[in-house]
This record gives sequence, C-alpha cells and structure tokens, in this order.
Amino acid sequence: MIATFKFHTTSWGNQAHFIDAHIINSASGNSPTWGFVGGWHDASVDNSSRRIIIWLRGGGTTYYFDANAPVSPTVYDGIQNSLPYMTPNGSASYNIKSEIDQYAKVSGTVLNYPLHVRGGNSAIMGNLGIGTTVPSNKLEVNGTIRAKEVKLEAINWPDYVFGKDYVLMPLEEVKFFIDREGHLPGLKSAKEYEEQGVNMLELNQKLLEKVEEVTLHLIKKEEEIGSMKKRLEYLEVMIEKLSRSNLEAK
Repeated sequence: MIATFKFHTTSWGNQAHFIDAHIINSASGNSPTWGFVGGWHDASVDNSSRRIIIWLRGGGTTYYFDANAPVSPTVYDGIQNSLPYMTPNGSASYNIKSEIDQYAKVSGTVLNYPLHVRGGNSAIMGNLGIGTTVPSNKLEVNGTIRAKEVKLEAINWPDYVFGKDYVLMPLEEVKFFIDREGHLPGLKSAKEYEEQGVNMLELNQKLLEKVEEVTLHLIKKEEEIGSMKKRLEYLEVMIEKLSRSNLEAK
C-alpha cells in the first residue's frame, strides 16, 4: 500500500461527503525501478472549490476510487491535459512529483485480524491467493472451497453426440482402447490428472459426453434385442406349425 487517505469535501455530520483513495503498488518489496510516486495535496482555493491533487504512476495503469460526493477526476499528464495544473485563481501550480511523501508506505501491510468488505464492488486486478502467498492463477486456494453453487461458463456442450454426423465408437473398439490405455477414450490418464490437475468444466463435458454415448449404445442394444425377440417369436410360431404338420401326417 503506497498511500491511503480520506478527503472531506463538504458538509458536516451524517451528510458529510468524503473521497476514499487507495494508491496501491501491485509489486512487493521496495525497488527504485518501479517509478511509482504516490501522494496527494489539498489544492482547494476556497471553501467552495474542493480540489484535491493526486500523483499516480501512468503507463496504462488502471485505478479505482470510491466517493459519496459527486466527483469527476481529470487526468493531467501532459497528454490528456497539459501540465502543470494551475488552480482556478492562479495561486498555485502543480507538476510531477520527484520524491515520495513521508506518509506514503513503500511496502505492504500484513493484517493480523479478519478482513471484512461491506457492500459495494471490490476489484482485484491481479492474482488472489488464499492459503498461499504465490498464486499463479486469478484465484488460487490451498484448501477446501465450500459454496452453495458454482456456475461455470460453458461452451461446446456435448449434445453434439446426438447429431446425425457423430461417429459413435463401437463397443469392441472401446474395449480395445481400455485394455491398451487403462482409461476411457477422450479422457486423460490418472497420472496426467494428478500432475496437471482437473479442469472441472472440461471434465464435466467429457463425462456427459460419455453418458450420452452410453445412452446411444443402450438404445442401439435395445433395438437389437427387440429385433431378436421378434425373430424368436416368428421362429416359435414356425416350429409350432411344423410340429402340428408332423402330428397330422402321422
């Protein structure tokens, strides 16, 4: 955390308006190569102007602010608006900062108590780790996740199995593949899942694909059994007729 401050803009008591600013450096430690100088200054020239100057690093960095006052941030970077910034009455001008203010911190703070976020939308632009200090994914949890519901954005759902052009692998080939590889076609081996982890969306899609393939095999077998039953019934009728003919001949 580089700097945190609350700027009182107008009014008093429960009608007061504030700007909450959090100037954050996403890197850890203290390095002079960041080129990040954070600071702020009250540039109000009278009771009605309510102007605050905040120095931030540029270069495509995204920032967020929160305010219950009607504020409209304006960027003065020599590109969007020229520098230096001049107060409306011309009493002061502000340019780039060349040193970090004394109140600004150059390293993060470790909180030894629970963190509660009440209301609003919280944005985490980097990776979030829970139970780990070195997350390599947007969300990385070293432990158990418990939730009422998990919704995954799905594409290419396996209903293509029911399409007329889908080639269903014969059961003989499935058996041959299982005997040779030790797992179902289209799925990874146990060793690969252990080494790479399990993509839950991909796994659910593959499992549903297999369920739909099994369903088609069952339907096909049901049709074959039905055909065999009709043939057996026909043969039974023919055998009965032959038996009667033989008896009448005697």
